[in-house]
Amino acid sequence: SRIRAFDLNPACMDLPLSADIMMGRAGAGHDLDTLCGNIECAATVGIKVVTYSFNALRASAGYAAVDGAGRGQARLRTFDHTSLENLPALSDVGEIGEEQMWNNLCRFLSAVVPTAERSGVILASHPNDPPVPSYRHVAQPLYNLDSWKRMIEFIDSPSNCLFFDTGVTTELAEDPVEVIQYFGHRKRIGMVHFRNVIVQVPYLKYIETFIDEGDCNMSNSFRALQE
Repeated sequence: SRIRAFDLNPACMDLPLSADIMMGRAGAGHDLDTLCGNIECAATVGIKVVTYSFNALRASAGYAAVDGAGRGQARLRTFDHTSLENLPALSDVGEIGEEQMWNNLCRFLSAVVPTAERSGVILASHPNDPPVPSYRHVAQPLYNLDSWKRMIEFIDSPSNCLFFDTGVTTELAEDPVEVIQYFGHRKRIGMVHFRNVIVQVPYLKYIETFIDEGDCNMSNSFRALQE
């Protein structure tokens, strides 16, 4: 009510996931019950889209700022996986392979998607970004296009959607228009992140830049979204 008092309409919110859920630890069951309650609360106050990211460890250590690299001497952000290649597993985390991470993701989806569907809420999953296969020996389950497709196919529900990101899609060297068409025709785009990058090595090295200066054709992407 406070937000609406300013003539603003809250349409979405983030759904933080615990490490226990993403890493398959003992407390996951309790935390999943809490998430289901949070989704029901979101529906009660009129929020239609809930976003989340399923990455147990994000490879953010590969980011760096480059002063003056952009138009008008703007600071740009780069990502380079080279500095991360030989980093050891964290002692308090250990190694988590792709199969285990997928089991954790599927357990999460099985718990929350039916609740979201009953509540009339869309769950929108942001792909792993940076889109590297693993970081410190922890697999990233949603790092490529095939994994995004696999996610929506695991539970075929209008509440199980992709948080589509033009930047991440470009980082993979995929065609954003084709990806929009694939998920859009299936009505599985729940939210959009509209951004651009210059890709040097697909998945592994890129520069985040102004929306009109990257490799993604934003006009074509916007038209595809409109269609």
